[in-house]
Amino acid sequence: MNDDERAELRLRDAREAERQQARNKEMNELLRVAAAATIRERDQSLMLRGGEGRPAWSRELFEIRWRRALRMGGLPNDASVADVVEHFEALDGTHIYHVDALRRLRKRYLRGELKSALSDQESP
Repeated sequence: MNDDERAELRLRDAREAERQQARNKEMNELLRVAAAATIRERDQSLMLRGGEGRPAWSRELFEIRWRRALRMGGLPNDASVADVVEHFEALDGTHIYHVDALRRLRKRYLRGELKSALSDQESP
């Protein structure tokens, strides 16, 4: 291999290194933007939920899900919790809910302990 070939090889290696650096820089920028978006989404989610952990039941959401369960089951408005439970949609979207848990949630709703999603104040 002569000097011209070595020089050309070094030049190709230098160009490839520059292209790799440019790709790395682009990838790092994409990762930075994605991380920033993820952080923004998390912060917005926490603000809406009022903190970390799973979202809490709101008064309005409970009312919607309760009425939907009554309709789905063809149940009267005064149906028992045991009748409603198999049609009641949980926070995660499943229809798997325990009678005792739904009974406690309904009591909290009836006592006005569930916060309204429309305001930061407790429902009366």
